[in-house]
Amino acid sequence: MLAAMLSAPGKAGGASLADRAYDAIKKAIIQCRLRPGARVSEAQLTEMTNHGKAAVRAALQRLSHDGLVVAVPRQGYMISTVTAQDVVDLFDVRLLLEPAAARLATGRVDQQQLRELDRLCHIGYHPDDPDSVERFQRVNSEFHLLIAEAAGNPRLTRFLATVLEEMHRLYYLGLTLASPDDPVHEQGHRDLVEALASDDADRAEQVARDGVVEAKRNSVDALLTLPSMRSAEL
Repeated sequence: MLAAMLSAPGKAGGASLADRAYDAIKKAIIQCRLRPGARVSEAQLTEMTNHGKAAVRAALQRLSHDGLVVAVPRQGYMISTVTAQDVVDLFDVRLLLEPAAARLATGRVDQQQLRELDRLCHIGYHPDDPDSVERFQRVNSEFHLLIAEAAGNPRLTRFLATVLEEMHRLYYLGLTLASPDDPVHEQGHRDLVEALASDDADRAEQVARDGVVEAKRNSVDALLTLPSMRSAEL
């Protein structure tokens, strides 16, 4: 299940053109190559993705349902903005899910999973390298989803996967603004792995909670340096 969540939709050989157009446009939005608030047209996206108008139109309908684009009458589409409240809301949902997942996973994580979690702790990023940021996003999601999967609650894992995907655009806006805090980030993950390994559910829950609180503070601080965020929208 984890592998399916981490892989982008539409990658299978039987994916439709609409799926592929959706994947391409969504990736451009998440990576902020299509910036929040930008106006786009079907014609622009058709040229960008090298897919036909029908595929792009279907993709835009899905993206509108996802909340990533907004139809603007007689003007095409606008890439959804990101508000300060969006940042707070997403972290608050993580604060509900991740500590619960850590508590439930305690005593359920096997040695192979612990080794994989430890390996993932050591992978950082370079803020000026988009490929590095993308890799870090993927690894960070994998770390947290592996814990959620070990908790044995598939719905919790699916909910967290959705939230982490929404977080990606925030990180592309925020991680590229500040110097990476790899030692703190890595230590927090290592502390969580150690708590899971020691079967200390209270400690695992608290470490997970502290990690989300720290990430929220760092992300909000970084994003608030943007003039557009200071005016409440990105």
